[in-house]
Amino acid sequence: MGKGTIISHIADGQYNVTVNYNRDAITAMIANLLNKLAGLEALILEIQNLIELELLDTDPIPDPDPIPDPDPIPDPDPIPDPDPIPDDPEHDPDPEPDPIPPGTVAQTGNIN
Repeated sequence: MGKGTIISHIADGQYNVTVNYNRDAITAMIANLLNKLAGLEALILEIQNLIELELLDTDPIPDPDPIPDPDPIPDPDPIPDPDPIPDDPEHDPDPEPDPIPPGTVAQTGNIN
């Protein structure tokens, strides 16, 4: 807070005083905060300028030594069948069934 200076005595313990506030510490803190604020404002301005320059640079500088793409990996050869079967109707694993002639009646019954 601060101190007071008695100006005059009125009566019965009452006085006219002038309050002497101790503002030295507060003034120093305000000056310190204003210095920090000025430094931050300068930093913000510098960052904004860098952002504007980066946004204006629409033509990027090409990479002087681009890395070549590696050769694509070739597809492996198909795995050969170890025991090939010649094209023989007797060895055909899924022969087509004989067609059912028209007019054939289906047989029904129990299948055991």
